[in-house]
Amino acid sequence: MSIEKWLMSGVSKAVPLVLMFLMSMMVPLAIHAGHFASESPLQDGPQAAYTGSSSNLSATFSPTSGWTTGGQNVTITGSGFLEMATNNIYDDGLTHSWTATTVDYIQGGYGDQAIAVTSNGDVHIVYWNYDTHELKHAINDGSGWTRSVIVSYSAGSSDIREVEMVVDGSDNLHVAHFVTGEYLHYRHYNGTNWTIPYTTSDVDRWGMDIAVDSNNLARIVYNKPDYVCGGLMLAYDTGSGWTKQALDTSSTLVGCYPSIDVDSNDAVHVAYRDHTNSRFNYITNESGTWDKYMHSNTNTPGYYTQTKVKSNDDVFIVQKNSNGLRYAEGTPGTSWSQGGISGDSADDTSLFLDAFDRPHVLHWKSSTDDLLYSTRSTSGSWATSTVDGTGGNDVGRSNALTIDADHHLHAAYSDHGNKHLRYATMATGLVNNYEITVEFGPYGNVTGTVMDDSTIVVATPVAGSQAESVSLSIWDADGHEHVLADPFQFISPDDPDVDGVLSDVDACPSTWGNSTVDRLGCPDSDGDGTSDLNDAFPTDASEWTDTDGDGVGNNTDAFPEDANETMDSDGDGVGDNADAFPNDGSETVDSDGDGVGDNADVFPSDPNEWIDSDLDGVGDNADAFPTDADETMDSDGDGIGDNADMFPFNAFEYVDSDGDGAGDNIDAFPFDASETTDSDGDGVGDNADAFPNDANETTDSDGDGIGDNADANPTINDFIDTDGDGFPDLVDMFPNDASQWMDADGDGYGDNATGSTADAFPALPTQWSDVDGDGYGDNWGNASWTDARTGKGIGQYVEGAIMADYCPEVAGTSIMDGYFGCRDADGDGIADQFQSSDESNDGQQGDGPVGDGPGTDLGATDQDGDGVMDIADACPNTPAGTEVDGFGCEKEHASFMEGLMSGDQQAVTTTVGLSAVLLAAFAFLQTNAAASVLPDAFRWVQVLRKSNKMSHEEERELGFLKSLVQGFSHNPESLRAELRELKAVLSSRYANNEISKSTLEKLNTLVEDLMVASPEDIKHIAHSDVYFGLSSGTSIEEREAALQMRMAMEAPMDDVSRGGTVPSADVKGSISEEDGHEYLEHPQGSGLYFHRDETGEWQPWQ
Repeated sequence: MSIEKWLMSGVSKAVPLVLMFLMSMMVPLAIHAGHFASESPLQDGPQAAYTGSSSNLSATFSPTSGWTTGGQNVTITGSGFLEMATNNIYDDGLTHSWTATTVDYIQGGYGDQAIAVTSNGDVHIVYWNYDTHELKHAINDGSGWTRSVIVSYSAGSSDIREVEMVVDGSDNLHVAHFVTGEYLHYRHYNGTNWTIPYTTSDVDRWGMDIAVDSNNLARIVYNKPDYVCGGLMLAYDTGSGWTKQALDTSSTLVGCYPSIDVDSNDAVHVAYRDHTNSRFNYITNESGTWDKYMHSNTNTPGYYTQTKVKSNDDVFIVQKNSNGLRYAEGTPGTSWSQGGISGDSADDTSLFLDAFDRPHVLHWKSSTDDLLYSTRSTSGSWATSTVDGTGGNDVGRSNALTIDADHHLHAAYSDHGNKHLRYATMATGLVNNYEITVEFGPYGNVTGTVMDDSTIVVATPVAGSQAESVSLSIWDADGHEHVLADPFQFISPDDPDVDGVLSDVDACPSTWGNSTVDRLGCPDSDGDGTSDLNDAFPTDASEWTDTDGDGVGNNTDAFPEDANETMDSDGDGVGDNADAFPNDGSETVDSDGDGVGDNADVFPSDPNEWIDSDLDGVGDNADAFPTDADETMDSDGDGIGDNADMFPFNAFEYVDSDGDGAGDNIDAFPFDASETTDSDGDGVGDNADAFPNDANETTDSDGDGIGDNADANPTINDFIDTDGDGFPDLVDMFPNDASQWMDADGDGYGDNATGSTADAFPALPTQWSDVDGDGYGDNWGNASWTDARTGKGIGQYVEGAIMADYCPEVAGTSIMDGYFGCRDADGDGIADQFQSSDESNDGQQGDGPVGDGPGTDLGATDQDGDGVMDIADACPNTPAGTEVDGFGCEKEHASFMEGLMSGDQQAVTTTVGLSAVLLAAFAFLQTNAAASVLPDAFRWVQVLRKSNKMSHEEERELGFLKSLVQGFSHNPESLRAELRELKAVLSSRYANNEISKSTLEKLNTLVEDLMVASPEDIKHIAHSDVYFGLSSGTSIEEREAALQMRMAMEAPMDDVSRGGTVPSADVKGSISEEDGHEYLEHPQGSGLYFHRDETGEWQPWQ
């Protein structure tokens, strides 16, 4: 078959392999062609060479000896032998058959599946059930199948196709599959959990495949969407993320049925179909660049392509053309062999190579609906058989194949007729035989059999003619030597005791021996040549004779004929046993037994002494100062001799510099004879320190027990208490009065209520006496009271006095108009003596001491009955029937006053003879601008204004709303509840035609605003007619008048009657602790004071 070749570019194979894959993802594509030659037999890979390196091996063997004639089995026991061994695989030559079982019921009978076997022998199948729309995972650990759902979809939402799986070196599963919507999903299983590390879109369903490299990183080939296939794509894991690239987009319909594998250098190999040119292609980056090889287009090849890399990195490809199932194999860039596998109509193929690189192929025979199996023997012939199927039952249309480490085939496939997922297994006939080389010293290497990881069995080789002990070594598959610790003993038939002395001259022929001096071939344990029988010292190679019988051999004995001596260590001629100093050639005797020879001992008869270093006649052992001739004793052990120690019996002292009898170590002042201790460490001795235990004090000048540093009056005794009341004069405000000591308000009267000159009002400096006990003080601050009070002997005039009792002799509760403490029979706050009654018998009851009078709930007085309460009436005695203005005075001519009160600017500007400020203020009271700041006591002035345009209905409803807000202004939550109820009532009334739409809209608008208003705003709104529309809007003229009023207010005012302003009700004052009323100075610094009345408005206070 002809092959066309195009070579576009190439990269030298000298590129380091570590860079090969990274370069492959970036370099351009080179297109090649080659020739597919005839088939060639499989070749075994190269064997490991001996490297010469060696190490010790911890192992034992049995037996430990054998005949020199060889052939004896030796068992070596250790560990790790399987890893060291060479796995030689043999074909058992037997015929094996498939065994099939059912894994799961898959309803529709079709389902893409993939199969893999982990190193522990567990079989894993991942498959799709079209009818239940589930991707499932089945595991068989030898005890049966367990199934679980990886993911499921609702009917009609998504389907999965092209399920492919591979297992990596760490037994992790890697799965790639197609998902409806042109998606590729990559799934990873770590033995416990499934994850989806990568997905991508723009994927067609015309086949995909997956492989992993030596780093367990996945590589996935797939095709882009088109009518059939839109291009060959590669997605791969870089270790830090995923990327993808196009491998072949040379035509519009290319990349179908792709299959991928990686070689020993992690180079990628892909076979696929070019649908446009009706050929199958092969592409690889083995050279460092992407090289594409294109098959001819004869017989429409390239369907159901499968690719595997052989152990020598050659490539084996299976594909279908119009003549049946075909194969091609070879090395990129060289001639390939190719041929037919089966002439059957083969679809949906699966390929796997065994340990001999023999191909095993599953394929579905569409003409009979059976699953077939084809394999090539080591001789090169192909054989095809049936795995499963009875003809017409549609078995194996989708299938998958793998081989485990024990050379067993495992297949997963669909059984459409029975609606089953099936699993079949069969032995390949290959058998593992683990072998290892054992070296017996100079007699060469023998092949041993590794029975298991801890056992080797090997037969001994033929050795020399004489007995010999040889080393034993094991050579592993990598050529490394492992030396056993113990030797192996070969035994000769002519020397049965294996001592190397032939029996005819061996004095002990049946016993191994090594003696050579007195006899040959007898036991000589110490190897000194003398047999044990004649050796006085059979275990000592240096001795064999003991003349004096003292147990010490003659070779060692310094006195071989003296049984009492054997050694003279110091060579002084005296044996060690008799020598008191056997290692000192200058000494032999120690008379006093002190360990010092008499020759060197200064005190040879005194066992306690032998040297006198300072020559003071006292031996060094007894001499506390052996190098000081002036000292011999140290009674207190302080290192100072008794002769020089001023404190010979005190180990802590030896010097007293100041001669005060206290040693310098303990003396805080060693050079001051008047001090020895400083208890508080302040640098002042205890004798001179007034506070010896207080480091902060040393002196007490005034003798009051407080140190000068802490004493605020260091020269005054702070603890003198003249009156003896327990309070020192320094803090006693009454140092000569034992019943008083505090005066909080500083008025000269003591705070102790039971003491003399007790203060009835300890917090009021202007009050201290309350004769009638009603809580109001006897002093007064109103000079006009002085005449009336003079002579009563109660209280005194005190400027600025507050809480003054107008009736100091009678207990009372009046509070109005500054008249506190008088009788108030009706409890209206007004003193009875200032209240009137109906003296004229005209039927109009006045504001008398009992009962309510007209005007206010508390019965505030209006003596002239003009409607202006006396408290605010500038003319309190206006004749009855007189029309009055807002100040209670007679009203001026209507034409002038009406214009003035209505805010008419012309009336204001043309007025002559009145204070401009007063008129401006009065005009301002008529404007809406004043409404928000006027107290209720003055708002009646606006009644005289022109009527507004509000309907009666609106005025009534708004008036009710204002009353509601006023009633609940101090409880916002209750107010909001009332407002919600009001909205419901208004809606009902509007529906019943009881109120108009405009009224409903106005009220609802105000209600909505009030619902979200703050509590502070509610308090202000509650007293504002303007807010509720109960007074007209402010015109431009009114705003100008208000501006003039504010400007006029900036001028200094003596009091309210001369144009001063009344503060707005929302201005806050101060609560008096004496009477509980609220007071305000307004304007600030003016000296004018106001008090808040019962309506919440400010009133002038005198």
